[in-house]
Parts: sequence; C-alpha cells; structure tokens
Amino acid sequence: IGLDNYFTDRNGIDLHIKSLVGEGDFILCVSHLYPYKNIIKLLQSFRGVLDQSNHSINLVIAGSMDYKSYNDRILKCIDKLKLNNNVILLGRVSKGDLKYLYYNCDLLVFPSPYENFAYTLVEAMSCGTPIVCSNTTALPESCKDAAVYFNPFNKVDIMSKIILVLNNKILKKSLSQKSLLRIKELPSYKESTIMTYKIMKRIVPKIIFCFSSGIPIPVSVTEKSMTTLSLFSSITDRASSTFPCSVNFRALPIRFVIICLIL
Repeated sequence: IGLDNYFTDRNGIDLHIKSLVGEGDFILCVSHLYPYKNIIKLLQSFRGVLDQSNHSINLVIAGSMDYKSYNDRILKCIDKLKLNNNVILLGRVSKGDLKYLYYNCDLLVFPSPYENFAYTLVEAMSCGTPIVCSNTTALPESCKDAAVYFNPFNKVDIMSKIILVLNNKILKKSLSQKSLLRIKELPSYKESTIMTYKIMKRIVPKIIFCFSSGIPIPVSVTEKSMTTLSLFSSITDRASSTFPCSVNFRALPIRFVIICLIL
C-alpha cells in the first residue's frame, strides 16, 4: 500500500505494446478479469459510448484472465455487443507496458465496486492519467477530487461520465493536474509499511489477549488506525464502521492472528 515511484516518470516505458493497441485513441481499464470487477457492465457502457458520441475510440483492458468461465462470458458479451473491433484484451502486461498505457490513454476507467485500496488508481495518478471510477468503498478516498465518479451498478451513469470527460478537454487537463497533486499527498511504500507496522504493534497485545481469553473488549483507534484496519478487511473478512467498538477477536480468522503474532 503506497506510492510506487516507478510510475512517476516516463523512463522505462516499453514501446512494444504500442503495436498491440494501435495508433488510435483508447480508453484504458487495468483490472484482473474477476467477476466482481464489473467488466460486463463496463462493456455495456462502452457500447453506449460508441453509440451516443462521435468518438472513434477503443477500449483496452489489461489484466490477467484466470477464470475461464468468466472469460467466456466476456467474449460472448463482446460478440453480442458487436465490439470485436473496438475492444482489445491484452491479458497480463509488464510494468513497462502499463507505464506506456497510463501515459498514452485518453482516460482510465475503473468500474470495480469493491476495493480496499486500488493500486491501479495510484499508478495512474502517478502518470497524470485522467480517471473515471466507481464512487464506492475506498475509491473516493484514494483519488479525492482527482477523478470523476460514477455509480458502478448503473451502466448509463458509467457511459455518461466517460463521455463527459472525453468531450471536455479542460476537464481532462484538470483531472490530470489533480492526479499529480494528489499523488504528492500519498506515502511511499516504505512510509506506509512503517505506519502500518506501528499501528499493528499497538493493537497486537489486545488481539493476543482477546484471542486467548475469548472476552471481547472495547478497542479505540485513531482515524489512521481505522483506515489501516479497513485495508485489512480482506484478511479479517470483517469491517466495522463504528469506532470505538467491541470486537470479538476469537471470531477472526486464525490467519489474521498468525500475522499479528509474526509482527
């Protein structure tokens, strides 16, 4: 969790990816093709972009394709919507390829409704990429005012926000500038690791005590602690929106306790 300085300049760009995406304009989506990533809804929205605007543009999707059944659904959707000539599925790409894509796309669209922390958005902001993304979970916290937000469950809203940015050069430039400003506010990998370690170090004794005794106790955390704990929700399989709170740590998965013991 944190800023990867690799993306903050154009050095190391891999130009071979250019032959795959072509010379034309393109919208970029960087996402593993998992069902919860909302790719089908994105494709439906992109069909609307082509139908409702005068833009001749492609959608480039970069990310691993590990689920055959879902990949088949995506391919069928592309075929049904007649997007075969407008959607490019790159699969997994290198960091050099990603850097080229971030710096050369018209905008990045990120349709996932469920994210603890979106590394993709941090990478894109590091390159000054205009961003259009979901207004859910941690995404607004990640980008703040450096993105235009949509309802990820509403394909019309996704479509309209993409068209809004494509049609407004001033807005695109503003988003690019705000991305570069926002990235300066984020900690580096090293800084975020140290911050996380300090927070976990403070709560480890309570976790060990509660786990061994089975007695829930009140846990008060600072705002920073709350943010860090929310990033661990994928590990704990639990998230609490009210702090201070009473947490029954005996109910937490054993892998979380093991991590805490290691720390």
